Amino acid sequence: MSGKKEYCVVNVTTCLTKSQASDLISAFSKAKNSIAPMSRSTAGITTKDGVGLLLQKGFKLLR
Repeated sequence: MSGKKEYCVVNVTTCLTKSQASDLISAFSKAKNSIAPMSRSTAGITTKDGVGLLLQKGFKLLR
């Protein structure tokens, strides 16, 4: 697919168990691989207190 690759997807979902969070990351990864296999991604699980730090770290990793 042609066009500028200047878009990102950020998703924060709260009130999950660790198992649910892990399942969502797995499902997201599978969908990303079928829709945009050449794109880069990072994902992680954290408590509500660590959301800002996780987003900041993930953005730095993708640069």
